[in-house]
Amino acid sequence: MVSTSPSKEDRSTGKWTEGDPARRAKWWYSTFHAVTAMIGAGVLSLPICHGLLGLGARDNGLSAILVHDLEHDVANDPTP
Repeated sequence: MVSTSPSKEDRSTGKWTEGDPARRAKWWYSTFHAVTAMIGAGVLSLPICHGLLGLGARDNGLSAILVHDLEHDVANDPTP
């Protein structure tokens, strides 16, 4: 016997194309989600990377970044 009701795939596709009221997201919601997902992955990987570097390499690397930032700030300081 053949069913006359639409298939499950047709019903789920219809939600995207017919303007289902349950889907009220705006473009900035998806943009915000994409950006936070990319930034979150990078930020969450930092502790793992620092842990794998070891204590000496981690401290030396962070010190080098700090010194570079301080030198850059002093060189670009407009006050005499």
